Amino acid sequence: MEKKLVIEILKKLPFEDLSVRLADSSEKIDSGSGACITASVAASLLKRAAEKAQKLETGDQERIDYICRNTEIIRNYMVQLIDEDVRCRGPLRKAFETGDPDKIDACCQSACAIAFETVEMMKYLLGFCDELTVFFADDIPHYVFEAASLAYASVETASAYIDSVTRLNDDETYIFVTNRETEIFLEECGKLKEKIDSARGRIAAYEVKK
Repeated sequence: MEKKLVIEILKKLPFEDLSVRLADSSEKIDSGSGACITASVAASLLKRAAEKAQKLETGDQERIDYICRNTEIIRNYMVQLIDEDVRCRGPLRKAFETGDPDKIDACCQSACAIAFETVEMMKYLLGFCDELTVFFADDIPHYVFEAASLAYASVETASAYIDSVTRLNDDETYIFVTNRETEIFLEECGKLKEKIDSARGRIAAYEVKK
């Protein structure tokens, strides 16, 4: 009797197990899943800040509600992508095993798909961070800055992977376009991060300052 194929869902593992597997170079889980985990935590912290904004009941509450809903969507989406990243990189891993340069070239783009998705979602999240620094005006919850730092770290991690995979391809046009895309994302996310950081003088420890 044929054995039933069992596909392990990594996102359901305890974090300790995920961390151990990420540290093990023989495991399929890789830095892309690490970027997704970090991105999910960033979204969690920003949602926490957005919920505090809701409780203030001042300013554009409709927009705050929108940010709160969408940070939760991003948080959940990033958790889903932990497994999708493993599947996305699978074809490239198999291409390496065969040593076929044509197959490696063909698999490069699919291998970067989740990394690009992570970068794009974190750009949105950084935009929400920026909006909340304006909304809170005098006292900004520290979660906003923490979320921005983790979101940018996720962008840098995913971009580093994209750049490393791009080097495996022989198509000069693909290399130029891909590298330029990551450069633009890093520049735009970097500007947002700098703008958010400029408001750090108004940080508030909300757990103490009720």
